[in-house]
Amino acid sequence: MKLFLPTIGLSIVLALLWVYWDHVRMVGVKNSVGAQEVSQARPVLIYEPAQVKAFQIRHGQELIISARMDKNRAWTLEAPFRAPADAYMVDRALGILSRVTMAGPVASEAPNLEEFGLQEPKISVEIEDGADRQWLAVGKAAPLGGTFYARTSQSKQIVLVPQKEILLLPKSPSELLDLRVVPLARDPVHTIEVRQGTASIRLQATSDGGWTIQSPVRASVDRSVMVEWLDRLTALRASKVSPRDGREGSRSRASRVGSIILTAGYVSESVEFFRDGSRILARRSDQPNLQYELADQGVSLLLPDLSHFRDKRLLVE
Repeated sequence: MKLFLPTIGLSIVLALLWVYWDHVRMVGVKNSVGAQEVSQARPVLIYEPAQVKAFQIRHGQELIISARMDKNRAWTLEAPFRAPADAYMVDRALGILSRVTMAGPVASEAPNLEEFGLQEPKISVEIEDGADRQWLAVGKAAPLGGTFYARTSQSKQIVLVPQKEILLLPKSPSELLDLRVVPLARDPVHTIEVRQGTASIRLQATSDGGWTIQSPVRASVDRSVMVEWLDRLTALRASKVSPRDGREGSRSRASRVGSIILTAGYVSESVEFFRDGSRILARRSDQPNLQYELADQGVSLLLPDLSHFRDKRLLVE
């Protein structure tokens, strides 16, 4: 019996050491997995958005967006048509791209890109960062759901990227344009002319922040009505912006409804409104090659008549 006691004691010690080692190993595995998850949360394409000078987005072989910054740091949409791009919307798009993260690795190298839908990517983005060109290619959806296969110019590794982050990227050129229909309404406008047919109303700002009607008659303007109308013009956004190609919304199809001419300082801009079936189209004088399509708007709200502006209290008195 005495001979077995050391053996039993040694067995117990070994068992305790095994349990301890297994515990340490599991903690190490968990820490390793945690560290891997943290590392996988890094951006899939590393670059500085402020340094980007140009970028393109393709859906398959179709070029959806091509934009470039000029020497004055102004962004221009170059394709599918030329138009000044909205700097805020461009910065937003580049910021979205910079925040696309790696959800996990798939393969160090892909012997067959077609297997992952990367031979002909579903979505591809290319940026010019100084003298360098970087790109992100997005393939087909992964079987587990919620992710796409992807690879970049910065690594040969195939990775997973969250679908929700990719789907935030711009899908049409309209998402990079200034959608305001009456941009000058934000500025300190001092003269506004509203035209409908042969009728014309000329409004003049006063030193006390009010407005007066200068023609066709001289009269006071209802201040609350004027503020509401200017707020409506300021908030007016197009649902779609497209180039004027001589067919879409041409004068043979669209009938002219009226126009608004606004003057702020020494700058004047006009917006013409047309009706094409159920659509209301707008054309800005500062963007003569673009056409702005509005959701169904009441023309009377955009182009009020004289009685709408007049101060009703004076009429009662």
